[in-house]
Amino acid sequence: MALTVGKYLIDRFRPDMNERLVDVSDFVVEKALIPHSQGPQLVRQSTKFDWSTKTAECKFYSVNVNKLPRYSPLELAMLTYNRIRPKRP
Repeated sequence: MALTVGKYLIDRFRPDMNERLVDVSDFVVEKALIPHSQGPQLVRQSTKFDWSTKTAECKFYSVNVNKLPRYSPLELAMLTYNRIRPKRP
C-alpha cells in the first residue's frame, strides 16, 4: 500500500519531478489487518510529505464505521524519491 501511495503522490502532485523511483523503507507493522467476511474493513491513510528532502512518512490506520481510528497506526513507512538510473549496456 505504501508503494502505491508513493507513486500516486508523485504522479498527482509532482509529475515534473525527476526523482521517480519510490523507495519504501523503515516499514513497521504494529498490528496486522487480517481480512474477514463480516462486512467492509475501512483503512485510513495519512502522509506527511517534505518536498525539499523528497521524503514522506506514511501511516495506515484501521477505522470504525464512523471513520475514527480504532488503534494507533497499524503500519508506518518512510518513502524516499530517487532518480531512476539508466541501465548500463
